[in-house]
Amino acid sequence: MELKEKLSSLREEKNWTQEELAEILEVSRQAVSKWEKGTAIPSSRHLYKLCEIFGTSLDGLVEVGKTEEPEPVTEGRPARKKIPKKFLIWLALTACVYGAILIWGMAAKSPLMAWTFLDFLTFLQLLGWFIYGMYFIAMQLKKEKEK
Repeated sequence: MELKEKLSSLREEKNWTQEELAEILEVSRQAVSKWEKGTAIPSSRHLYKLCEIFGTSLDGLVEVGKTEEPEPVTEGRPARKKIPKKFLIWLALTACVYGAILIWGMAAKSPLMAWTFLDFLTFLQLLGWFIYGMYFIAMQLKKEKEK
């Protein structure tokens, strides 16, 4: 039983009108009506007061332990896209190559030569990322046209 149904049944057990319950809680009758329709939720202060009035626990009133399947979200933020596996592999290999070149430069006691080579690799990597980005955009546009 949901909160809205529980509130309505507990109020009816005491033979109270919505207006009588509203007076006890110091809220409007419309607020109680909205709670029972499920269009609004009582504040925590009002929930505790309802528990005192009806002699029930908060868990019993709102049924915290009840597990329900969440409704699928139809609107809102779109699902996150996964990063392509090829891109992650390429990124890991690039990091390994950079590390190997730095270690080689340190071992050869010629860090300047290693840094010069890394500058060239950085240029190649940026060029590769640009080409990959253009390919990715082209594939997205192709998918949109197919829809």
